Amino acid sequence: MPPPPVTDDRSPDDGARLGFDDLPDAPAFAQALDNQWMPPDLAAERQDARPWDGTDEVDAAAGAELRRALVNSGTLLVNRAFLLNNPVLNRHYAPGCDPGERAALATLLDERAIIPYLLYERSADERPAFTVDDGVFDAWTELVRQTRPACLRYSWDDEANSAFTADTNRFFTERVARVHELDPHRLAEGLGLPREQVDDMRRTLLREVAAFAAGAEQDTGQITRSTVYQRFLTREGTLPHERLLREGDHVVPVKHLVDLVYNTALPTLGGANAHTPPQSPPRSVLQELDGAGPEADPEALARLLTTFRGVYADTLYRALDGPNSYTDLSLEAVVRLRASGEWRAYTDAVGRLTTGLSWDRVPDPEEFAELTRAAARSHAQMLRTARRLGGPAAGRGGPRSIVTDLVLQAPGMTVTVLSEDNLVLAGLGVAAAQAPLVARLVFRDRFSPAARSLSHSITFPTMRLGNAKSDLDDIVRLFREDRGRVHADDSVAGRPSDQQVNDEE
Repeated sequence: MPPPPVTDDRSPDDGARLGFDDLPDAPAFAQALDNQWMPPDLAAERQDARPWDGTDEVDAAAGAELRRALVNSGTLLVNRAFLLNNPVLNRHYAPGCDPGERAALATLLDERAIIPYLLYERSADERPAFTVDDGVFDAWTELVRQTRPACLRYSWDDEANSAFTADTNRFFTERVARVHELDPHRLAEGLGLPREQVDDMRRTLLREVAAFAAGAEQDTGQITRSTVYQRFLTREGTLPHERLLREGDHVVPVKHLVDLVYNTALPTLGGANAHTPPQSPPRSVLQELDGAGPEADPEALARLLTTFRGVYADTLYRALDGPNSYTDLSLEAVVRLRASGEWRAYTDAVGRLTTGLSWDRVPDPEEFAELTRAAARSHAQMLRTARRLGGPAAGRGGPRSIVTDLVLQAPGMTVTVLSEDNLVLAGLGVAAAQAPLVARLVFRDRFSPAARSLSHSITFPTMRLGNAKSDLDDIVRLFREDRGRVHADDSVAGRPSDQQVNDEE
């Protein structure tokens, strides 16, 4: 559903108070900074009743993701609660911290490379309602008063802000109520599980979770992640923040799905990207772009294809970087990397590639191929700079040569719309009326053809195709045209109509 209109009491000159419309292109939230996040193998260890000593490993993995997010986003949006109570973040300013790391964090705040997101608070140094270590809070308050960071809320009008917060909760509830309907083949692929296990999980635990959310949706309108945890995932007699999980083969993958829905709610409604860690399931596993209403047509397909941007960016960053690409970079080194010409060239190249699949326009195949090559080249150069700043282990994820294809599939035909090669039409035939049409975005490594490719797809189950060739020509034409010119009458409050449609799905 669309968020409520933005009304607030900000002064035009008050640069410290930001809304989502004030942010630069493609700001991002990083899932690994959620203090419930754990890599899948370590999450499985939390099902064991024996004493656990994996905290350092979780923090190390999350710390690597903090650095990866700072490299791959111009602006990293961080829930202020995580800045206060996640040791991966507060270790950089808490009492006894490394002075160089504290200075680096101050720089990132000053330069708006990190922007705290406020849920209900009106300032970054407002005392939180939740429990926080006094020493940590005092150190945070001192840092805030020295740096005066910009802060983000949906709206600085409390009523509008509360309505938006309720919408994010409702988004979570509605999506959780449908998790058992996810396509099992793609769910198995995204979770890295056998199809048989996914089928059993959909029949049992996922269906129970979905029924619980659907019932709450009818009764109270929404649930919280904590209620889902306590009802289905958290070990009995413990609280969610203790991160102790119940036994059972399905508990960890269901946790990953619930966490993924939770961590995409705010970015989706706010118009930001949601970066997922390479160790965890990709955003595409949620299949959130599926469905185009009862009668999709080529124009509807073209409109929905432009909503790829967030999922596209997440998939692209997962394809370029591995989980250990920036593990050995200090925050000081990250600041120096972000100041380098190589980092700027990389972010510019990726920006041209990702915005090329937004509502502006889609490049021709030759241009798209060159944008892909430019992103891969600049990424390799940036990694070399990262290694120089952080030592031989930094950037050890290694450069990759990524080829990107946009493929349309229906019974009897496969069309590669955008690729490294010219437009390729293979096996075109006459599709049956109301045949399912799948749009798939595929990333693959040119030099490792045997490696598993990353992909995301949209399925339009009632796509009406008459003459397959002419309809596909229309799809390609509409997909490439200027979105502002084609749908100028549909835009609302400066946001493209395709985003409005996607919010309501």
